This record gives sequence, structure tokens and C-alpha cells, in this order.
Amino acid sequence: MKKQVIAIAILSAAIYLTGCSININDETMSNAADIAVSMLDDADIKVNGQPVDVTVDSNGDVNVSLGQTTDQNGNVTSASADLKDIAGTWNEADTLDSRTLTIKADGSYSLAFKGSGTQNGTVKLEASENPDGSKVFWYNFYDAEGKIWTGFRKSDSPQNDLYSGQDGAMHFVRAAAAAAQNTSSGETDIRNLVGEWNYQEQDPQNGEVYNNAGFVTVNADSTYSFQPSNGSALKKGTVKIEYDEFSDGSKVPFFAFYENGSTFWNGTYCGQNDKDIFYFGNGGTQRMVRKDGDENPFDEYIGTWQCDRCSIRIGDLGFVEIHWADSASEDNVWEYGCTYSEDGTYMECLGGGKLTHIVKAADGTETRTEVYNDGTAKFSVRGGTLFWQDGKEHKGDQMGFQKIS
Repeated sequence: MKKQVIAIAILSAAIYLTGCSININDETMSNAADIAVSMLDDADIKVNGQPVDVTVDSNGDVNVSLGQTTDQNGNVTSASADLKDIAGTWNEADTLDSRTLTIKADGSYSLAFKGSGTQNGTVKLEASENPDGSKVFWYNFYDAEGKIWTGFRKSDSPQNDLYSGQDGAMHFVRAAAAAAQNTSSGETDIRNLVGEWNYQEQDPQNGEVYNNAGFVTVNADSTYSFQPSNGSALKKGTVKIEYDEFSDGSKVPFFAFYENGSTFWNGTYCGQNDKDIFYFGNGGTQRMVRKDGDENPFDEYIGTWQCDRCSIRIGDLGFVEIHWADSASEDNVWEYGCTYSEDGTYMECLGGGKLTHIVKAADGTETRTEVYNDGTAKFSVRGGTLFWQDGKEHKGDQMGFQKIS
């Protein structure tokens, strides 16, 4: 009896939704659920003008879900037309001059060309009709002038690949998937990062421009140092191999940078298209560009310089440490993070310079007192002599330092 009641309910729902009528007898009663399924499969059902998909599951439950609404041109206009399925970063495959395509869920996109140049526009989910009357849905990309650039066919399953047009002339791979495909066991080797790099950040007003924001040095023992170009102090840490895990169970390795070994700073996928450029994160708004060995602007300054009781040590990333002893038990230490001037005439710390006063007790213990941490300074070399201009207290204005090592 219970099954009969359920069957009648299902059939009643089908009759209500489809607007059909049917005579019910004992044979119809026993096959009510099957009849309902058949009716629902063939019906074009709408609720408040919105198309819905109605199905009956194995338990006899009627399930209703929103379908796709299209305008007179076949373009999808319902909520199902959002672009979240393809939102994210995509790398062009099968080409040497690969481009990076960034798609946002709001329907905007940005295409970054290798080297320089960016194309911006909008994405629309639109339909084309086959000769048999069936429709195919496309993600069509329009440039800023409203002209179509290309289209990628929409798939009903999750997409990690986008092929353009009917011939697939352009192929883009989702960034995470591309990293997984491009990663080999050798690419997780820390030696791929060993060396000196320019750390750059994307210009927020012009996505095709990356501005230098500091220097990164990665060592073979997996340690690294980062000197910001804003004058703040040198940062040090370690690089570890970690994995991004995705919903499909795949794992993608990335180099994780930890400041002081514990605080996460940034990360870059191991598999990159260019071994001399490593993009950070999913958006690629920061990157490291490998420096050539003969391009270090600090070469003339690197080393230890001395004038009386004051010594200056300059590292290869513009880090400056100055010791000026008051006595055998007292020392003053200045620390600056410097950048090289555009005209090549001096090094400069624009802020964040720190002065620490150190007192050593007879038992060897030290007491450190920070005097200030907002110092500025300039350093220049003229005729083989280094000059220090202290912007805070003018300590070294009359002194000339000679290189001793």
C-alpha cells in the first residue's frame, strides 16, 4: 500500500508539472513511477518562466533543479552562466612564447604576453547552433574594444585545458595543472633556485610592468636571504618543498619560503616554463628573475672598509653593517638595507636604518639597546675612498674609508 501511495504521488507530480492528463487503472498504478519518469524526461517544464530539470531517483524522490536560461540569441542568462568554473590562472602550452591568461569570476580577463604587454577584456558564455538544432556553449573572449579574440568550448566536466575554436589552435592549461604536468623529480631540486635573483612586484596600475622590490639569494643548503629595496632590514630563512593538494587528489610541489624557518613568506611552483623566472602564488603578482653574475651593481662597494675605530662591511645585496667602538667594552652598530641609485653614483637607505648600542660585561654577557630604527644613509665611492653620509645624526660626514678586504 505504501508503494502505491508513493507511486501516485510521483505520477501526480509529473502530471502537475507537465500539464498532461492520464487515466489510472490497476496496470497504470503498478507502473506509475516508470510512467512519471518517462513523462518528465520528455517534458519542457518551467516554474515562474524559469526552466527546471525534474528527475526521479531510485528511492522514488522527485528532484527539481534549475536549468539554463538563454536569450533569443542562445546566450546563457541564468545564474548557471557564471564563470567560476574557469576562473583562475592559465598558462599557454605548446609554444615557446607562452602567455598567461587570468580569468575572474566577474567576467573580466587579462592576457599577459611573455616579456611585456597585456590584453584586457571580458568573457561571455554564449551558444552556437549545430545543423541538427543542438547547441554548443562557448566561453567567448572579447577585447577592450568589444571585438572577439577567441572562444573556448565549454565542457560539462571540470576543465583543466582550454582549446580554442574548432581546431584547438590555442591551448591553455590551468596553472596548477600545468605545474603538475611540468614538474619532474629533478625540478624539485633546490639547486634550481640557487643563485641571485631580482625580486619584483607587479605594478597595480599596469599589469605588464614588474618593478624591482628587492634581491633574493638562495643557497645550496636551502637557506635564503631577502633584502627589500625599501630600506628595511635583511630577512633570512629556509626553503622547503611542500605540496598543494587539489580536489581531484592531485598534488603539486612548490618551493615554500619560510622566514626564520617558521613564518611562511611566499611560495612558487617547482614546474615553471622559464627556469630564470619563478612566479609566486597563483596570481603571479610577484616573481623572481635570475640575475646575471656580472650585473651586481654593488661590486665596487662589496667588502670591508676602515677609518680609525670605525669599520663598514657591505654585502652583495646592499646590506651595510657599521661598527664604531666607544671602548673595548662598548660598541655602536648601524644596520642599513640599501639600493643602488638609478644614475649609478651612490647607494642609499631610504628608511629603516637601525642603531644598536652594545655593552659587554666582564663575564662576556651583552646588553643591547636599540637607539633608533628609522635611520637613513648614503654611501658613495670616489677615488677609491668610501664616504658615509648618516642622515640621522651625521656621524660619518667627515670620514673617508679605505677598503681593507
